[in-house]
Amino acid sequence: MGSSSLSFNQKVELLTEVKYYSKEQKEKLNRFAEIRNKFAHLAEIKNFEDCFNSIQGLESKLLKWFPEIMQNKTDSKEDTFSKCFSALFETIAADIERFVEHYNNRLFERVTLEVKAINYDAMLIAMSEVEKEFDPEIMEKFAKRFIERTDEIFRELDQKKENEKAPKKTAP
Repeated sequence: MGSSSLSFNQKVELLTEVKYYSKEQKEKLNRFAEIRNKFAHLAEIKNFEDCFNSIQGLESKLLKWFPEIMQNKTDSKEDTFSKCFSALFETIAADIERFVEHYNNRLFERVTLEVKAINYDAMLIAMSEVEKEFDPEIMEKFAKRFIERTDEIFRELDQKKENEKAPKKTAP
């Protein structure tokens, strides 16, 4: 039986289909994978110049994506390609970091809603059991305070999350 895991290309296609990655981001990921595969699988590829020259159309893409690096006339072609590869890696890493942050935010929002729903359900069950024995006015005050406190807890969690996302200040 085959693996149920998605391939790299399938993952890239999925991110593009759900409109998280643009066509340019997809192209960068695919070019990065192509460079990796050349180095990993072809013994004749010894350096960036060999690799980049073996990939049709790559140099024009690099010129479009990283003109400041590609138009630098003082570096050797090898150094230029090496710098482009580093810039490509950094671009992809930043894209992935943004995706992970987006995913974590969505997950946090979903968990927050689920926890609120569980708390409200638990409160309703508890209230229905004890309301027979307590004054309805007292129960109403309890329910109101429970809801207020639950909202306070989630505001505190939201504030903590915002504080964690804020850029860290460095000492002078």
